[in-house]
Amino acid sequence: MSLGSVPPLHEDRRPDGGTLMGSDDNFDIVVVGAGPVGLSFAASLAQSELKVAVVEQNTFD
Repeated sequence: MSLGSVPPLHEDRRPDGGTLMGSDDNFDIVVVGAGPVGLSFAASLAQSELKVAVVEQNTFD
């Protein structure tokens, strides 16, 4: 499994250019923070076949 940025299935744009998840998206787990620990935890959960969302305040430009 490779970690990286995955675009959302649909692109709802915020005024600042970020994207929003749709209200019909359902997840088993939401991990707050896309730092090394958050991404490692999310990857581990995803390998257990859970539907995982990672949210991050900052952009990765």
